[in-house]
Amino acid sequence: MYKVFVNEKKLLLSKQSENLEKTLGYENVTSLEIALDLLENTSVKELNVFGENIDEIWTEFQKLFRIIEAAGGIVNNPEGEILFIKRLGKWDLPKG
Repeated sequence: MYKVFVNEKKLLLSKQSENLEKTLGYENVTSLEIALDLLENTSVKELNVFGENIDEIWTEFQKLFRIIEAAGGIVNNPEGEILFIKRLGKWDLPKG
């Protein structure tokens, strides 16, 4: 079972159907694309994609994203500007 959060909404990838707001049976990568679209563009707050081969589901899910290695520290853009974030009303450096 894998639990992923998409904009603070829960996506659960599992072998068996779980009792969540919305469930989708895994057929192929399109099932995952539909799940992400529902979480990003509707009021659905939690969604379960389930299927027998959880390793295949997880592998296909990972392929939908580009992996970016991060180790913390200062993040600069090509112009040399430093990335800051505003957290709890204060400016801060992101931590990885």
